[in-house]
Amino acid sequence: MPELTGDWPEQAKQLEAMGRTRDAGRLHERNNSFVEATRLFEAGGDIKSALRCAVEGKDLDASRRLLAGLPQDQVAPTLEKAGAYELLMEHYVSKADFENVARLYERARQYDQAALAYERANKLTQARKSYERARDMASANRVRGLEVKSLVERGDRLGAATLLVAAGQQREAVEVLSPLPPPKAFHFMQRLKLDEEAKALAQRELARADEEKKPAGRARWLELLGEPAAAAEAWEQAGRKEKALPLHEQLGNLARAAQLAEELQQRDKAIDLYTRLNDAAGLERAKALPETPPTPPPAASKEPDAASESPSPASSAEEQESQ
Repeated sequence: MPELTGDWPEQAKQLEAMGRTRDAGRLHERNNSFVEATRLFEAGGDIKSALRCAVEGKDLDASRRLLAGLPQDQVAPTLEKAGAYELLMEHYVSKADFENVARLYERARQYDQAALAYERANKLTQARKSYERARDMASANRVRGLEVKSLVERGDRLGAATLLVAAGQQREAVEVLSPLPPPKAFHFMQRLKLDEEAKALAQRELARADEEKKPAGRARWLELLGEPAAAAEAWEQAGRKEKALPLHEQLGNLARAAQLAEELQQRDKAIDLYTRLNDAAGLERAKALPETPPTPPPAASKEPDAASESPSPASSAEEQESQ
């Protein structure tokens, strides 16, 4: 390479005359001569460097023209690297990419504008949070309502109720859970610490089971209400000894539990219980039971268990969404 002479503008001219436009462009860029640097880089086919210099020189017209020559997948990263946020915003708006528009507004701490963009992108959770950061509580509450509606439509009533409880709207949360099967609604209310509401629901269902003379339903609701003694008695009335047995054992009624295990021909359980009772006669009877327990009667012959009904497909979807 011939030795360059003179000051940097003269050296740049020499490089350009030699066809080394990129080197000339770098020389102009180092000396903040961005217009010439843009021209030289573009002439040398280095569009990214030309765009960088156009951005540095605040030449928006040249920047837009150069952007047209870039592959679409390189536009956003190139503008991001160059710090050309105004042009990056234009790019995202032209592509209707409002989620990225919102993120740019967030970086600029313009949370009200970020919320609008998130809402336009149908990112409701982010929109609500941005409205809250902008202290626009009326808009935040409006978007929360849209979130709740969307979650319910997707089958996630637990998620919708969780949002409402977090906002202090317990009554609305109970209304959202009410269409679910009562046992599912009861468990969801307990998970959301709506203990009084859950207890009221259980008592209503218990009264209905009494009215409809469904001892199995009554037993289950007594169990959910934390009344094991009454639940054990109700299970026996319903002919569900296998349900009553663990409750009697839990209550310390080992004699009754052992008797039920023997009647159900649950050999191992009967042996265990009679051993704990030091009941030699009972132990001998238990050891004489068949090792293989009898086949239980068909489920259809039993009264349906109100709290263990098969969930509908929608209910299953709610469980999956809530997890």
